[in-house]
Amino acid sequence: MFKNIAIIDDEHIALDMITDNLKRIFLKKNLTVEIKCFDSIKNIENSLNTGSRFDIFFLDIDLKDGDGIIFSKKIRKLYPDSFIIFISNKENQVFEAFKSKAFRFIRKTYFQTDILEAIDSLIDCYHEFHFSKTISFNIKNKIYQYQINDIVYIESKNQNIMIMESNNRLTTIRYKISDAEKLLNDKGFIRIHKGYLVNCFYIFCIHKNEVVLDNNLTLPLSKYRYQEVLKSFLHYVDNN
Repeated sequence: MFKNIAIIDDEHIALDMITDNLKRIFLKKNLTVEIKCFDSIKNIENSLNTGSRFDIFFLDIDLKDGDGIIFSKKIRKLYPDSFIIFISNKENQVFEAFKSKAFRFIRKTYFQTDILEAIDSLIDCYHEFHFSKTISFNIKNKIYQYQINDIVYIESKNQNIMIMESNNRLTTIRYKISDAEKLLNDKGFIRIHKGYLVNCFYIFCIHKNEVVLDNNLTLPLSKYRYQEVLKSFLHYVDNN
């Protein structure tokens, strides 16, 4: 279950009100969450840059140092599995807000009623989303479970695979890359080389002999796989 919640609003009265209500609601549901409050985009960015991760973002639109909708698009790019809920009186921007794939738009004037429905739907959606977005590697008496969208690429080395995640965590497990490919080939991953399996979500561009990721890392692309990789990537882009 989600544990970490960020609230971003430049009004401290609003921060306190949202925090108190969320604590009360989650307590009634016997769910333990950690809530952190931020009064500016700069402060939440600093927290994210130092390694903080949040499952849910409650976000105002009109912030003192920026536009909440623009910032939400950054969140969506960096953390595709997170939930974004806008809490704002800017009702005229509701359609623009949903372009960032927001989960809900809660009006501050109707907060008390809207927040209850939002949390109930959020919990239901989380269960459905979580179990469809994870992958498990079963090895003897151990099970390694990953969020699919957290995996940037998988590299084969000797008889092991090294799994690189978006938070730079690298784990090595005894597993064949060909078996990993079978698990992930319908989930947005491409085999670009005999030693590499890459998540299309993190691909920035494809050259003749290499694939460039969003973080500027380059991985080798087999010349024999170039056409197949390009075709698969274009199919991914068209469908996402």
